[in-house]
Amino acid sequence: MRGSSEAPGPRASREAAWILAGRFAFGVAGIVGLKIQTAVMDPDLFGRFSLAFGAVALVSGFLVSPLGHTQNHFLAEAVRQRSAASLLRSVLRWTNLLAVAGIAAGVPVALGVWGAQTETGWILVAGSVALLAGNFRDRQQGAFNTYRWRGRYAILAATDAWLRPLLIAAAVVTLGASVGSAMTGVAVGAVLVALAGWPWWRALFREFAAAGEPTTFEPLRLWKYSGPYFGIFLLTWISSISDRYVVSYFAGAAEAGRYVAGYQVGAAVPMLLASAFFPIFSPIILQAAAVRGRPVPLDAVLLLFATLGLLLGGMVVVEPDSLGRVLLSRSEFLSGDEIVPWVLAGIMLLGLQQVVEHQAYVTRRSLGLLAVGGTVAVFNLTLNLIMVPLFGSRAAAWSTAATYALNLVATVFVYRPSIAVVSWMRIAGLTGWAIVLVVASRAIPVREAVSWGLLAREGTFVVAFATVAAVIAGDTIRKGYREIPRSQTPTQGGPGAP
Repeated sequence: MRGSSEAPGPRASREAAWILAGRFAFGVAGIVGLKIQTAVMDPDLFGRFSLAFGAVALVSGFLVSPLGHTQNHFLAEAVRQRSAASLLRSVLRWTNLLAVAGIAAGVPVALGVWGAQTETGWILVAGSVALLAGNFRDRQQGAFNTYRWRGRYAILAATDAWLRPLLIAAAVVTLGASVGSAMTGVAVGAVLVALAGWPWWRALFREFAAAGEPTTFEPLRLWKYSGPYFGIFLLTWISSISDRYVVSYFAGAAEAGRYVAGYQVGAAVPMLLASAFFPIFSPIILQAAAVRGRPVPLDAVLLLFATLGLLLGGMVVVEPDSLGRVLLSRSEFLSGDEIVPWVLAGIMLLGLQQVVEHQAYVTRRSLGLLAVGGTVAVFNLTLNLIMVPLFGSRAAAWSTAATYALNLVATVFVYRPSIAVVSWMRIAGLTGWAIVLVVASRAIPVREAVSWGLLAREGTFVVAFATVAAVIAGDTIRKGYREIPRSQTPTQGGPGAP
């Protein structure tokens, strides 16, 4: 990307350290943020805030993120062609226009849902500021990461993750317990992080100017590449966020708040794993494919993710309310076995799907993801509409697991990745063994006043699972490690990466 006389090994190692530190800080901030937000909001307010925040995420994901993804894809090429400044200006201009269009479309919807009242106007203004400032923030961070300003990217991403929940809590306490107050905290955080990144953004353009920018990036290429992602990102939103709206419609905002909190508890461990896992292994997969000139076997990566996920996830499921009591400030948010294990299983399946999804990136066939996403989104929405009225919010958690299972199966069917049948059998065996151990470990009695029983449960599961996993998956993982290109170090992102 940029010229440097520094040896690639130390530089790449330092970049990897920044990525991992930044993603770890980001993941921990999400966990701490949940604790903070559930301290200042009851389930009803938390549920209504989650619905408003989800609406902003819809506009951002559907209208803004596809071009942002395209910016990151083409920036390296634009730097080589000396048209990077043109690319960034074009993307920022178009994403801002699309954000304004989304805001305009959302006004009548908000008025219809919340009515013409002061609170509605407050939410709309705060949400609009959060969307526009957040777009500028995301364009900065995407450019810094792709341009390999890893430290600056990591600092801004971590600052954003930690600042948001603190400002939400401060706004709710200062301005009153309302959705408008919480959204004001989101908006102020987005503005502050965007302003913090502004000097580095200007420095980036000065660097482009010093190198000379004689050419203009062709805008048509942006739209041609990003076209399928408008559909993919919309379908992703339906699959991952629409469930809270179904729960709210049939069971009320308070139940939606309880469900969202339980969802975040269940997703905390696998998402933290994914945030560290994919920044390391995505570049390994992509470079190995480039070196060989063909897709590479994914068995070792798949088995490693499954093993780590089952180990960490099993430790949570052994006593799900223990993690809930750590992450949630109010006991009325606790959902235990009703939500946490099902969400955790679903997110684990999503992680496996993201490993398989590398086949699409290696072969540059993104339309298959659109077909998979459409199938999964329709399935998820239909299942929630049928099941939630019958069984409540726990049915949304069941639907999450079923949806991501279908997502994995459909992605495997479309892309036929280089994964042996025996590897899938090993994962199935490890999953069955983890379930048996969870059931057996939970039979060990635990007294609330004594922690030894809980330690015995966790220790029994960890030792027994790790021993069997080393036998079942160890050889494949070690073989995969030996086949890693020796020049590879984790410097680039990919699915699930920053």
